[in-house]
Amino acid sequence: MFRFTMVCIGLVLGLSAEAAPVMSLVEAEQQALANDDGIKQLMKEADAWNARSQADDELPDPKLVLAARNLPTDSFNLSQEPMTQLVVGIRQQFPAGDSLRLKSEVSMARERQLRAQLALRKRTLVLDIRRKWLDAVYWQKAAALIAEQEAVYAKLEKVTRSLYQVGRKEQQDVLQVQVLREQARDRQLAARERYEVILRDLARWVPQLSQGWQPDTRWPAWGEARERDMVLLRSRLVEHPMLQASEAMVLASKKRLLLEEQSYKPGWNAGFSYGSRSGNNATGEPRSDFVSLDFSIDLPLFTANRQDKRVLAQQNELSAAQFKRDDTVAWLRKRLEETVERLGWLDKRVRHYDGSLLVSSQQHVEAAMSAYQRDAADFSDPMIAYDRDLKLKLDRTQLAKERLQTIAQLKFLTGDE
Repeated sequence: MFRFTMVCIGLVLGLSAEAAPVMSLVEAEQQALANDDGIKQLMKEADAWNARSQADDELPDPKLVLAARNLPTDSFNLSQEPMTQLVVGIRQQFPAGDSLRLKSEVSMARERQLRAQLALRKRTLVLDIRRKWLDAVYWQKAAALIAEQEAVYAKLEKVTRSLYQVGRKEQQDVLQVQVLREQARDRQLAARERYEVILRDLARWVPQLSQGWQPDTRWPAWGEARERDMVLLRSRLVEHPMLQASEAMVLASKKRLLLEEQSYKPGWNAGFSYGSRSGNNATGEPRSDFVSLDFSIDLPLFTANRQDKRVLAQQNELSAAQFKRDDTVAWLRKRLEETVERLGWLDKRVRHYDGSLLVSSQQHVEAAMSAYQRDAADFSDPMIAYDRDLKLKLDRTQLAKERLQTIAQLKFLTGDE
């Protein structure tokens, strides 16, 4: 009976001889990063702004001027009037001040912001994958613990049945342990369902998990030697992509403010044209052609309702970007402090479970079972002890998951791999 139960456990948990291929968390993270469309989108947007920044630093295209000037309307004869001419020329616009350079720097700041958002997307995706992966590992381990408990109930049923056959126990005890076994199987199915739901969610980024691959059921080996110095940890927040994106927004706002201030300076245009004339002068000599040079300059004289308002608007946008950056810094610091504090409490609880609770629970189980076999305790005593022991083991597994998820959150904040 025990061997049959263990075979069923192996089938339920996918641990049979023909095991499915196993994928590590690192492999899942790499595939998720390669398959995420949001990452691809941000990469293309950043590349677009990079190209735009190069184009923004160039002068506008010159304009070709073609004209027929001073044509007589009575005959449209090109040689009739001395002022009639065919003109070809070129005109170039020169924007005010450092407008070109600043416009290019605005685009570069926007690219920098998108690169930071790209890095944030990657960090966030890795954090999500790690959290879901740890959830999957938890439910896999929970199913294994429940399976072990079912095997214990099978042994207990055998003991109880033998005691019943010699008249030392009631049939009710045998039936009750059978109910407990069925309850354990139902809990296994529930745990397996939660596990499969998480796998389907992960398969959005890691398609192999929907094609028979299984996640590695071992906890990630992220090590115990983690930095807890808050001064050092806070210094790492400077490199957080969320803060980098906010800094890029501030930089872009500053550049846009400088760009708006260029509107107080005059822009100008320069033109050169050549006018060809037909016919002869009164002296009989051919008419000479004309060459023209012209310059035009913007006169920003009335700035109250245009330049001043645009500069004021950009100053407000800059202040808003700075406030958002400061809020991001405060949020990151608060989240870091909360994460480190929670990790400390989880470490204490893990040590308490490993050093006291689980040991005491195992002793209680052994004592209750021994007393039941000696007819010194009711059947409910070992049942309560076993159920409480399973609950403590599941709680300990839950603690391990929460602790590793908290470490994943700390890695997200500090940038550790």
